[in-house]
Amino acid sequence: MSLLFDAAIRLDELVQLKRGDIYRKDGYTYLLIHGKGNKERKVSLDEKTVQLMDAYMKEYHQNNDNTDNPLLYTIIKGEVNHMSHRNIQKPLKKCAASACSKCADMPESIHPHQLRRSRATNLYQNGTPIEIVSRYLGHNSVETTKDHYAFPSLEQMRHAMNASNENIPQKEAALWVGHEDELARICGLR
Repeated sequence: MSLLFDAAIRLDELVQLKRGDIYRKDGYTYLLIHGKGNKERKVSLDEKTVQLMDAYMKEYHQNNDNTDNPLLYTIIKGEVNHMSHRNIQKPLKKCAASACSKCADMPESIHPHQLRRSRATNLYQNGTPIEIVSRYLGHNSVETTKDHYAFPSLEQMRHAMNASNENIPQKEAALWVGHEDELARICGLR
């Protein structure tokens, strides 16, 4: 779940990850994600997610140096396979149900794509430029990100409105003073 959220990765991209898609360079850990349309993108991971990934790797990939093996896998009849979508969705739904019982604002059901959208909105609302959010998600068009993933917070909208009002003079002279009769005539009041 941390990887789904932190990397804002699609469920299909997650299940297709291989052990060799994890890279470490200059103190950063990132994933090479194979996305829609055969496009690849690099996504840096948060330090907390890296710690969870390291623990996972130690537990489930300790004696495995094959970089072509699935990162998330199941073993069926002795054969290693990519984990199914359903095997990832089940614990997510279970955690959502548990959280829902403790928090009234929590939706009863959560889908993996909601984590992707939440991450995109979170990044945008915390000041990440929309172009970077779009690239992070692997979108061809910033418009897709704007329309479906990154929504401004009330605070951002209030800030934008206040900024646009800064150019409006606070006290403006009343233009109608001394012309009240003419204004009334124009408005059809006389």
